[in-house]
Formats: sequence, structure tokens, C-alpha cells
Amino acid sequence: VGEIPSSLSNVKSLEVLNLAGNGINGSVPSFVGRLRGVYLSYNLLGGAIPQEIGEHCGQLDHLDLSGNLLMQAIPGSLGNCSELRMILLHSNSLEDVIPAELGRLRKLEVLDVSRNTLGGQVPMELGNCTELSVLVLSNLFSSVPDVNGTVRDLGVEQMVSMNIDEFNYFEGPVPVEIMNLPKLRLLWAPRANLEGSFMSSWGKCDSLEMLNLAQNDFTGDFPNQLGGCKNLHFLDLSANNFTGVLAEELPVPCMTVFDVSGNVLSGPIPQFSVGLCALVPSWSGNLFET
Repeated sequence: VGEIPSSLSNVKSLEVLNLAGNGINGSVPSFVGRLRGVYLSYNLLGGAIPQEIGEHCGQLDHLDLSGNLLMQAIPGSLGNCSELRMILLHSNSLEDVIPAELGRLRKLEVLDVSRNTLGGQVPMELGNCTELSVLVLSNLFSSVPDVNGTVRDLGVEQMVSMNIDEFNYFEGPVPVEIMNLPKLRLLWAPRANLEGSFMSSWGKCDSLEMLNLAQNDFTGDFPNQLGGCKNLHFLDLSANNFTGVLAEELPVPCMTVFDVSGNVLSGPIPQFSVGLCALVPSWSGNLFET
């Protein structure tokens, strides 16, 4: 409990600071930007993420500040941390937009900003993060650490009693630049106020495994081009405004989840063969255990 002592900044050999899952309050100290790994999730840290965290951050590769009480904007200075591979900021009260400066992080692999109060457009500059494989913009699952440090999913009654909800409210579509990321495995953005249609030429999805864009306002023909995503095993496009018919090329039996309900689809349900399905991982509800 208590605040993170400033005296830790004097420990020259310190590379990794892991204080996750405690009762630490106060603010995020700016010196953590000089470390290699920072794990401060599920504490009681408040205030803003300091702009100074993006100064002298040449070796920072993991930043996990999720599950705290952080407010104000995500600092654009994080775009200076060229070695960052994972940024977890979910389950806070962060405001404003996703800074376009994050597009400078060419080594970034995982970005989770869900369960905040972010808005504006999803920056197309994230399409410059060519190593990005997991992008979570919103999340209707609510995970908290259990007493033994593992992550468990909350039931509906628990979520209501804790008043947990998703408040990110973006504008416009998912940028084409993001949809074309060559290593994108997971795009998770249910009920995020996204809109638009899928580009007919979308074909760079060889790595895509999980796509959840449910409860948005997508329109146009159903994206049958997803049939070319040979590793796709989780698809939730429910509660949108897609029209048209389902193509026979969709690998429905090979999926752990296939939900297209709540659209304006017509025509017959195609017949699919189950004999050619490759083994896919089981779905546990944990986005990082796929």
C-alpha cells in the first residue's frame, strides 16, 4: 500500500518494476519511463500518465498501467519509446483520443485501450505499426485478477454490481491502414460506435484469427471476403446493419464463434463441409491466451 517511493529512481540497476495487484495509490512516477518493463496494473493509481514518461525511454518495451484510476489523455510522448512492444491501458478513466504519435512505434505488438472514456477517430497512423498483432479498442468482457493472481471473467451479476461498463465512443470507421496490417491477429472493438463498410479489396488477412466488431453501425454488403482469412476462427459481426447473403467460402464450421445475428441478411444458409478444418485454439474469454 501507499505511494511508489521516489527513492526507487536512484536504483541505477533497476530494469523491471512489477507491483501489480496491490493497493498502491498516488500517481505514476515519471522515472518509470527509464525502465525496461513497468507492471503497475490493478492498483489505485490516479491522476494523469505523466508526459515525462516518454522522455529517456529508449529501453521501455512493456508498459502495463491497466486497472487503475488514471485520468486525462494518453500522452503522445509515448510515441518516443521506440522499443515499446506492449501497451496495456485498459480499465481506467482515460479521456480524449488515441494519440496519433503511437504510430511511430514500429515494434508495437499489443495495444489495449478498452474500458476508458476515449473518443474521436481511431488514428490511421496505427497502420504504421507493422508488428501490431493485437488491437483492443473496446471490450465487453470484464476481467479482474483473482486472489491467486490469475485473471478471471466476471459474471453479468458481478459486472452490474460493480457498475463496470464500456465507455469508449469512437467516430467513423476502422481505418483501412489498420485493416491492412500484415501481422494483425486480433481486432476487438465491440460496441465502440464504429461505422462504415468493409473494403471489397481487403485481402491482407492471412494472420487474422479473431475479429469482433459486434454492436456497431457497419453497413453495406456482408464482408464475404473474410472467407480468404484462412486462420480466422472467431468472428462476431452481430448487431450491425450488414445486408446481402453469406458466401459458401466462409469457413463457418472451422470457427469457435460465428455470430452474424442482428443484421439484415437474406438468402439460404450455405452448406459447409467440416472435413477440412484445421485445429484451432479453444476460446477461454482471455484475449491474450488465444
